[in-house]
Amino acid sequence: MLASRVEKVYLIGESAPGLETAWSATVPCEICGTLTAAVDAAHRDARPGDVVLLSPACTSFDQYGNFGERGDEFLCRVRVLMSAGEEVRTRREKGDEEA
Repeated sequence: MLASRVEKVYLIGESAPGLETAWSATVPCEICGTLTAAVDAAHRDARPGDVVLLSPACTSFDQYGNFGERGDEFLCRVRVLMSAGEEVRTRREKGDEEA
């Protein structure tokens, strides 16, 4: 099921090495260390129309106090990246060659 639905898995936290070992024969994996790094890597690799999904496989008490903090950080980083993309699109529409 994983290989038929997932292009790549971006792993964080203390369970990342074990998950990479378990899944790397089925789907490409990248250990990112932090959620921000994982979202940035997924943003880098995503193509138009792709879905980037936060799908926790384990608790993340090594990095967050609770699941809400983890979700808030994911949402915040996605919003930052979306805002940056909108700024680039707007500058291109205005004819800014450096956008």
